[in-house]
Amino acid sequence: MIFRMHASVLMAIVAAAACDPPGQTEQQREESARAQAAKARTEAEQAAARADDNANKNIGAARADFARTREDYLHAKRLDLVALDSTLVDLEATREAHPPTDKNLTERENRLSVALSLRGEYVSHLRALETSSPSTWDASRAALDKEWDSLNAAVQAVPR
Repeated sequence: MIFRMHASVLMAIVAAAACDPPGQTEQQREESARAQAAKARTEAEQAAARADDNANKNIGAARADFARTREDYLHAKRLDLVALDSTLVDLEATREAHPPTDKNLTERENRLSVALSLRGEYVSHLRALETSSPSTWDASRAALDKEWDSLNAAVQAVPR
């Protein structure tokens, strides 16, 4: 009887050991945790890639908008310059057709010289604005607008 009892206990121990070897449950939990971590990393990498794609699209759109804004502004300023150049040509033609008095001639020549000098500076800064960066655009454009006002005033001050 003792033998049967020892045999039953022994069989129960062997059966328990065969069903769940020591450490197998912990190993399964560890593998499950690693799989979850790998899945989370993959999802995070995919989310980061989507965020990068969206950022690149937004950056591209912003750059295109800036380029369009800059080109529209420069085009308008070039048209203004063409009109101003026409006025300067008219002033030159008027000088040749109707020679002013000596006093008027000196003042006119001085003012015309100032206007032409300002025009040269304006054209130089207008060309520099073609390659200005977005970070310097607002300040450069404001400076060019002030130069335009000065140039336009100088041309208008030339006696006719």
